[in-house]
Amino acid sequence: MATVGYPTHANRVATEAPSVLSYYPTTGDALRFWSLREDKNVHSEVPQGFPAHIDARMAWQGSDMEMQSDAWVVLLSEADVFALEGAMRDFRNQALHLSQIDQISFRLPDQLAKRLDDISEECYNGRGFCVIRGLEPAKYTDEENVILYAGISAYIAPERGFLDRARQHVLCHVLPAAFSAEQDRKITPGFTNDAMSFHTDDGDILALYAMNTDQSGGRTQIASGWKVYNELASSRADVLHTLTQDWVLDTYQDYSQWPPIKTPLLFTDGKKVMFNFSRYPLCGFRGNKRNQSLPAPTESQLEALDAVHFFAEKNSMSLPTKTGDILYLNNMSMLHAREPFEDQGTQGMGSRRHMLKMQLRDPKRTWRLPNNLVESWKLLFAPNREDGGKDERFMITPEEGHERGWSSNG
Repeated sequence: MATVGYPTHANRVATEAPSVLSYYPTTGDALRFWSLREDKNVHSEVPQGFPAHIDARMAWQGSDMEMQSDAWVVLLSEADVFALEGAMRDFRNQALHLSQIDQISFRLPDQLAKRLDDISEECYNGRGFCVIRGLEPAKYTDEENVILYAGISAYIAPERGFLDRARQHVLCHVLPAAFSAEQDRKITPGFTNDAMSFHTDDGDILALYAMNTDQSGGRTQIASGWKVYNELASSRADVLHTLTQDWVLDTYQDYSQWPPIKTPLLFTDGKKVMFNFSRYPLCGFRGNKRNQSLPAPTESQLEALDAVHFFAEKNSMSLPTKTGDILYLNNMSMLHAREPFEDQGTQGMGSRRHMLKMQLRDPKRTWRLPNNLVESWKLLFAPNREDGGKDERFMITPEEGHERGWSSNG
């Protein structure tokens, strides 16, 4: 992604957004969008170089996919769990650092290894996601859960991405933070119990391990970005044109180190379409307010943000997540969101809803990236040592204030 210089008020776009853009669209936003959607389409063709229609298994409708759970839920047998636990114990007995978890140090039977590799194929070239079910996190220590999670993931997408701005941590605990006035100005949506709007993160594969799901609501919602693209191509091609133009995204960080980013939100190689999409850099969240010296969202940009969200919502499915589930999701072609939830535990360290997150890549299947995304992927996956090696830190248990410093699209 290209960075832009710090703008002044004189640089602001003349066409200001007609109303306040909220992180999560309101019912009024939905009514306005659906009532005006046909009148707004000023383009009959998709942007040059983009496919007119994507005909692939990855372009699915949520209501259809919900009825095919036997296909996308991989159930671990007792023998599978026994093999995974054996690999976990063997790894611990070798006294290796967690960063050394790979297919050699976490050895699995060939048949199970093949099934996990098939999940990678499904994520990159099939339906775009898969859920592994059958683990019971309560049976294991915090470290054992991390070993199991990283060991399984090593067979699906073996390259782990750095999730924090310091490029040290490859595992993140997603749970609501304990709030303070100061912290509310820095918090991102993932560390609250608020609803999360449809978005993507950086990286090839998003992985979420459900350590505990004892809450009311909070289901992960997913939608095929390719299905959203097809619907926009047929009825709102103007939105696709807007998404392929340059947007100015706020980082909400010190601009001397993390300047605003200038980039499109939609890319293609002529066949595949890739989203890099979030409302958060445009409208902020809670105390994180978009810098007023940055260009305000135009009316067409506001319309595009709503269009992607509402078409994703229309075609989405809510995953019936159970404790112990591991979701693997193609982060380049899928959009994901989260329902709001009423947490049954205490805020912060004792919170009941608890996910472990990793961003992964399978070098055998990774897609060719557009130039705008190459730098972001380098920050995730490139070595962080001068000698070309990688030092990876795994936060075994969440720490007070751990939610600060993570990179997040929200």
